[in-house]
Amino acid sequence: MALQTAAITGNIRDFTTGWHNAPINITRTTVNPIPGEETTLAPNFSATFYTDENGDVAFTLPFDDETPTNYELTLPKGGTYANTITGDTTIADWIQSAIQPTPPTGVFVPVQSQGTAIVRADGGIGGDPRGDNAVDLQRARSNDSTVASGGNAVVGGGNGNTASGLNSTVAGGNLNTASNVESTVAGGGGNTASNVESTVAGGGGNIASGVESTVGGGNGNIASGSKSTVGGGSVNTASGDSSIVAGGNNNTAIDDNSVIAGGIFNEASGNSSVVGGGFLNQASGDYSIVAGGRNMQLSATAARSFAVGYSTTAVSFTQPDAFITYGLRPFMSAPNTAVTDADMKDGSISFWIDEVSGLLVFRVKYSDGTLQTGEVPFSKSAIIETISVGRDWTPADNGKVFHFDATLTMNSPDGLPDGWQVALNNLTNTNTVTFTAATTMNGEGGLTTMTGVDFARATLYHEAANVQYLGGNLA
Repeated sequence: MALQTAAITGNIRDFTTGWHNAPINITRTTVNPIPGEETTLAPNFSATFYTDENGDVAFTLPFDDETPTNYELTLPKGGTYANTITGDTTIADWIQSAIQPTPPTGVFVPVQSQGTAIVRADGGIGGDPRGDNAVDLQRARSNDSTVASGGNAVVGGGNGNTASGLNSTVAGGNLNTASNVESTVAGGGGNTASNVESTVAGGGGNIASGVESTVGGGNGNIASGSKSTVGGGSVNTASGDSSIVAGGNNNTAIDDNSVIAGGIFNEASGNSSVVGGGFLNQASGDYSIVAGGRNMQLSATAARSFAVGYSTTAVSFTQPDAFITYGLRPFMSAPNTAVTDADMKDGSISFWIDEVSGLLVFRVKYSDGTLQTGEVPFSKSAIIETISVGRDWTPADNGKVFHFDATLTMNSPDGLPDGWQVALNNLTNTNTVTFTAATTMNGEGGLTTMTGVDFARATLYHEAANVQYLGGNLA
C-alpha cells in the first residue's frame, strides 16, 4: 500500500492563528475488516500547517493512492474528528465539512517571531523592526514607529503605543510612550515617560520627564525634576529636583525639595518650601511654609517664615523668621506649669499661666543661656465663697471674695505664695471672725477680728517671709 503526498486545504477552527506543528494520525477503518489487513496508514505523522485569522488552514498529509473511504482524522487540541466519506468526496471537502472542533478553554494570543522579538500573528505584523528580545502584542498602531523598538522592550497591548527605550515597558492603553532606559507607562492614554527610570502609572496626557520621576495618575501632570513626583490631580507640575505635588489642580512645586500637598493654584518656589493646601497660596522663601488658607504669599525674603490665613486679595509678607496668622482669631492653649530651664534651648521663649496669681508668665532664654522671667497680670471675675466653718487658707483661695455667716477662726499657714490676697465680708453683727497666722499676723491698729459691725469688710494680704497683713473694719 503506497502513500502519496497531497497538498490540501480545509478549515480547522480550533487552532489559533499562526504556525503549528503537531502529530496527526490517520486510520482506515472498514465495516468488515479483512484479517491481516493494515489499518493504520500513517501512524504518528507530524504535519506542519498554518492557520490564518479567518480559520483557513493549509497543510500536507500522506494518503494511500486508493479512494479515501472510512478514514478517521485525529488532531491535537483535544478531540477526535471522524466522518464516513464516499469515494467521490475529496479530502478537502471532507475536512471542510467533517471537522467540528471543541472550542479551546482560556484566552490564547497568537504570536510569531520577528527576529529575536515576539509579535502577534493576528494583526500585529507591520511597523518598524522590533528591538532585540522585545515583545509587542498590540494589534494596531498609529504609525510605523509605534512599536516595541527598544532592546528587551515590551508593549503588552493597546493601540499606538511605543516602547523605544532599553528595557522599557508600556503595559497597555492608547498612544503611550516609554522612550528611555527602564522607563514605564502602565496604562492610560497619551502618557509619556521620557527619562531614565521614569514612570507614569496611568491617567491621560501625563509626562514624567525627569530622571527617576513619577506621575501616579490624573490628567495633564508633569514631573520634570530629577526624582520628582506628581501623585495625581490635574495640570500639576513638579519641576524642582525631589519636589512633590501630591494632588490638586494647577499647583507648581518649582524649587528643589519643595512640596505642595494639594489645593488649587498654589506655588512652592523656595528651596525646601511647603504649601499645605488652600487656594492661591505661595511659599517663595527658602524653608518657608504656608499651611493653608487663601492668598497668603511669603516672598523670597521671607525665609523660614510660617503663614496661615485668609484674604480675598493677595497679601504678601517679606519678614524672615516670622510666625504669621492673618485674618483669623488666633487661639493658643498654654500649660499651667513652667517648662524646666533645662528643656529650653538658647534663643527660645516659653510661657505658662499662673492660675493662683493670675499671671501670664514668660520665660526667656537668651542665646548665651541667660534666663529672664516676665509677668503679665490679667483680671478675672472674682469667685465668691461663703464660709460657715473655720479652716486654714490655701493657695487656691487667692483672689476670691469670702462671706462669713458664722462665728469662726481663719488661719494663715506658712507657705502661701507671695502676693496672695483675699477680700473678706462679715455678713451680720452677731458673728465674730478671728484671724490667726502660723508666723505673723499684722492687723490694722493691732486688731485681728471682725465683729459688731454689719457687713464689715477687710482685706488679708500675704507678703514674703510668711507675714500677713489684715486691714479694714476690724474690732
